[in-house]
Amino acid sequence: MRSKVAFVLTGALCLALAGSVAAYNPNGEALPPGAQEVEVYYRPLTTTGEPDDGAEWQSIGLSNATQRARSWNSLPTQGSCNKAYWDFTFTSHASLAQWLEWSLTGTRKDWRILKPGEYASDSLGFTIKSNNDVVVFFADFGDLQYLGPDVPEGTQDTIETWYSYGDTFDEANARGWVRAADLNQEPLVIPNSNELHYGQSVKIWQRIQFG
Repeated sequence: MRSKVAFVLTGALCLALAGSVAAYNPNGEALPPGAQEVEVYYRPLTTTGEPDDGAEWQSIGLSNATQRARSWNSLPTQGSCNKAYWDFTFTSHASLAQWLEWSLTGTRKDWRILKPGEYASDSLGFTIKSNNDVVVFFADFGDLQYLGPDVPEGTQDTIETWYSYGDTFDEANARGWVRAADLNQEPLVIPNSNELHYGQSVKIWQRIQFG
């Protein structure tokens, strides 16, 4: 049985960082007229997401739509008078695209079974990092199909299959099992959280039954 799993981003995350607070805009703030693009410098973080003081800063240029980040300055101002002081508001916007890092513990599951019964075991694990909600979609899941020669008419040629998820079998069993075909209709939503930002792991268990 070949099945598909898809990780889907939910959209862009926009942060407003400012001396003045701006309203949230999921599409990012429009650039003011006359905005001038400026060069951007970059250095990678450590594997734990902390600044890496040992890494060198490098220019990633400007005016390239595919570069890691771009930056603009705009709305110049000036003054001239014998005022005791001047004040102005500085506003900074950062529109951050949603990003995703993922890894799978495996993409194949094999059983070797000697006797009829009901069995369950860990079947698939994945770790996801993202800065916003992630939806996991399942497609083409179903009962395990017999792959041998044709079977006599009326003879069962499938193994009933269910799935659940949890860190342990007891947790998955307590959550309840979803029939394999129904999993295609039940996407798994992983909500935005600090755990997700640094890597959240999900373990999916498979249960089969035949007599």
